[in-house]
Amino acid sequence: MSASSIAAIKHVIHEANHVKRGSVSERIVGILYSGTKNRHELIRILGINSRIAGREITRLVRKKILAECEEQGRKFYSLTQFGTYIYLCLELDISLLMVKILALAYHNFDVSATNNLSINFPVTKPEVVEKVSVMGHLCSEETAWTRARELASRGYGYVRNGCFILYPHSYQNLKIYEGILQSLYSLLCEIPGRVVLLLLRDNKFRQRVERLSSIMAH
Repeated sequence: MSASSIAAIKHVIHEANHVKRGSVSERIVGILYSGTKNRHELIRILGINSRIAGREITRLVRKKILAECEEQGRKFYSLTQFGTYIYLCLELDISLLMVKILALAYHNFDVSATNNLSINFPVTKPEVVEKVSVMGHLCSEETAWTRARELASRGYGYVRNGCFILYPHSYQNLKIYEGILQSLYSLLCEIPGRVVLLLLRDNKFRQRVERLSSIMAH
């Protein structure tokens, strides 16, 4: 993790350090860095209070996203919770790291209840995408999709209608999950347009949410 990434995470976490309702910081760290040694090391680096409330992190990050949008003249589309799932839709020019922390905060608030992580990134003009970064390497959009298909073929999820959807059992291996997140977020970072980030808490909502993704993509 780069020094700038650590600094950005530390800034957001620091703002929530006074909150005493809940304990999600270790889970967030656990996703960012798997393994006990790495997790404790990151906690030491960031100076994380182990009793940060996930909802407060979300509130602070949302506030920061809105501020960035306003400063850059970007439009913030929505951050809404609909019963058992939520979605985040925004332009990609704002801080991707803030989106990442927000997603992890929500996702890890109750890991046992979350079944799938679905990321939809519609590309209306793929020809404008020259290079995207996947797993720290520059490659073409076609290569990025090849990577997603490879992950699907290895049983970590599936690709459908512009979405890579992670299977629940993939969460058991945080290192694999971390790699998938790095791939997808790096890809999203370079693609112009909008991204819809979906967190599902029940498999029965999958088709409903996929329809929502399709509608929002047009």
